[in-house]
Amino acid sequence: MATNNLAFSYIRCSTPKQHREGDTKRRQLELCEKYAHEHGLILDKTGYDDMGVSAFRGKNAEEGGTLLKL
Repeated sequence: MATNNLAFSYIRCSTPKQHREGDTKRRQLELCEKYAHEHGLILDKTGYDDMGVSAFRGKNAEEGGTLLKL
């Protein structure tokens, strides 16, 4: 399988409360799946996420953040 049509999702919400009480993960993953389908991409369901990690000051791109690993 060619990898040039492979897409990865990255899902994030800012606070642990949003993660616990909200629908963020399901909603964002649904949007990722829709985008991949509309653009002929295969969505890798590895599940990269930073749930409850703020991006305002870049914590999601620092040591321990998932975005840094991508």
